[in-house]
Amino acid sequence: MVKNNILKSFLYLASFVILFSLTGCLSIPLFDSEINDAQLKTEIKIEELDESSFDDQEILKENISEKIDSYEEIKFTEEIRDPFKPFFLKSSEEQGIQNQLILEKIYSDNENLYVEINFNSSTYKLKQGDQFAKIYQVNVINEDSIVLLKGDELITIYMNEIYYD
Repeated sequence: MVKNNILKSFLYLASFVILFSLTGCLSIPLFDSEINDAQLKTEIKIEELDESSFDDQEILKENISEKIDSYEEIKFTEEIRDPFKPFFLKSSEEQGIQNQLILEKIYSDNENLYVEINFNSSTYKLKQGDQFAKIYQVNVINEDSIVLLKGDELITIYMNEIYYD
């Protein structure tokens, strides 16, 4: 019984030492990795410095400090852009003037329906199928609205409505 207790204690101690040696927690170094100061100095070569290189560096430092001191001369020519405005939208100057269309009147004679459209302060008297302003064509005339064809796009304008295109 005493032998078993001694054997168990020895196994615990041996496993403890092996565990600490494997994890690196053992305070006794297994390899001599210390380098003396004398060895370090002999292995590193110290180069001689050229004093003229210091003069060049001082000149460069003076030039850099002059450039840094002249930061007040920097002027930004571009306007600061609004960060909340999408960058891909054109400004109001780039968009140009929009076309303004107003359906003023719809009337008929015995055979045809006619419309009067105010286009950028010019009045056009048109019937179905007529073109105006080189880009619009009257497609359909209704009782209180018209449908214009602009390329592949259909535009519906109601009576006395201001339509911007």
